[in-house]
Amino acid sequence: MEWWTGRLARARLPVLAVVAVSSLVTACTHGTATQASGALTGPIAGPASIAGYLDGLASSGQFSGAVLVARSGHVLLDAGYGLADRATRTRNGPATIFQVGSVTKQFTAMAIAILAQQGKLRLNGQACDYLPGCPRSWRPITIVELLTHTSGITNWSAWHLTGPLPAELTDPVAAIVTHAESEPLAFRPGTQAAYSNPGYVVLGDIIEHVSGMSYAAFLHRHIFAPLGMADTGVYQGPPSGSGHALGYLANGSVAPTYLTADSSSAGAIYSTTGDLYRWDQALITGTPQLVAPSLLRQILTVHARCPYRSCPLPADGGYGYGWFVGGTGRARLVNHSGSVLGFWAYNGFYPARDIVVVVLGNLDTIAINPISAQLNRLAAGQLR
Repeated sequence: MEWWTGRLARARLPVLAVVAVSSLVTACTHGTATQASGALTGPIAGPASIAGYLDGLASSGQFSGAVLVARSGHVLLDAGYGLADRATRTRNGPATIFQVGSVTKQFTAMAIAILAQQGKLRLNGQACDYLPGCPRSWRPITIVELLTHTSGITNWSAWHLTGPLPAELTDPVAAIVTHAESEPLAFRPGTQAAYSNPGYVVLGDIIEHVSGMSYAAFLHRHIFAPLGMADTGVYQGPPSGSGHALGYLANGSVAPTYLTADSSSAGAIYSTTGDLYRWDQALITGTPQLVAPSLLRQILTVHARCPYRSCPLPADGGYGYGWFVGGTGRARLVNHSGSVLGFWAYNGFYPARDIVVVVLGNLDTIAINPISAQLNRLAAGQLR
């Protein structure tokens, strides 16, 4: 894990989450904290075995949150563990709303694909064609390279910040993009892969320029509303109303939430287990259809190696558009994890088997990769 001291801060590798910039440098990850080990082996577990595993984690203080496991269109388990709010003793449950960090990236990628299907941008087109004021060094970067972390735009964990970015407090997204433009590229676009939260913030900026809508409004109109994801949205400030879990740091204090809003299209979405299951089912079954089947296959296909020293899960073979993808046939797994301060999340599915695992947690010390890998093993058993 890598920690920054500013608002942009946390860049935990593979679970991508993001957070403001001088402080944002502390908050974003996809889940490289502890890689899971072992292949899928053994018989398929029933709901009782899955519940028993999670009960053990919760009772030992290793997990707090909500988990959904489904197989062949049937939900085997959808339950909460621990407290959403320790002060009021409100318990986590299936309806509890969590921040999902870099799970956001799969929605950003779908939004880009929708705009491509509408003929408003080209996936292989240059990003600068859709980004006013683009620096000369970014001219070779394509939309696909932003989607696959092969653009060369450095992650904010590599920025040497000594204080807030100019205009960060009034327009954090513009501040992030402007600073990213001033940083030299880490490598020539398309030649390597390295996780880039700023690259996904740039994608969100492109979505707004091309569509003429805010990132949040575009996702609501074209993804959340059509799929009935009523409890999913984009943080644009502190959460309001009931139903939202608080995130807790290792010392027991409540994690700040303003950082999440600054992460925008790289990590600012909130959701529930049920809403993410609706999303996964739409991708597995193609109903409702968000994009043409050929374009969906493109999204869920490996286009680049994993953008870390090692992939988060043993099954991961590389990166698609906003998703890690690995395996073949019945063992093919599509997934992504994410984190912001106080929260961890995982969303994954086996398309050929219609097996879905969603993990949403509100504890900073959750070992998301081993937990999600074990739930995959329990849900899927031996896959060949």
